[in-house]
Amino acid sequence: YDQHFTDPYALADSYGERSLAWNQAVRSALGLPDMVCVYERVFYVGLTRTAIQNDCEYRQRYSQLRAMEKDPRYLVVDASEIEREDGIHFSQNGAARYSRAAVRLLKNSARLAKLSYHARMIAMRVIDSGFVPSDAGLAACETFVASPEYPKLSYLFVPSLTAADPIDQERLR
Repeated sequence: YDQHFTDPYALADSYGERSLAWNQAVRSALGLPDMVCVYERVFYVGLTRTAIQNDCEYRQRYSQLRAMEKDPRYLVVDASEIEREDGIHFSQNGAARYSRAAVRLLKNSARLAKLSYHARMIAMRVIDSGFVPSDAGLAACETFVASPEYPKLSYLFVPSLTAADPIDQERLR
């Protein structure tokens, strides 16, 4: 492995493009050119890491986000708050939460595909957390990201969203 991948950043920097290539290969093999692929957003696990490993995780996440701009059928569940057994693998409750979020994204994938990249990123997080916005809500995402102030935003909290499932409501907080 180390002899083949001599650049420690090669895999991290190419993660997004490799994901797109894998998605396309699966779609082609199945004859489903519009199939949606749902991933877990690259997540920084709480394990002891070297400085290069930490840097690679940030590069991998950045690569994933860049790739999502190119394919509106590449969706992610933000799993940063989902319970894990060992820092990597989901617990039983965590797996159930991830599955509910993935199903919600799949059910809304056609609506999400119509959004611009930044609006889709906001809408995905809202949907994977248990709230399903109306068409007007999705249009509001587009209006919001079109604002000249949007690029300056570093954090967004929308307290008025509610989810049907109490566990999902906890994620929305």
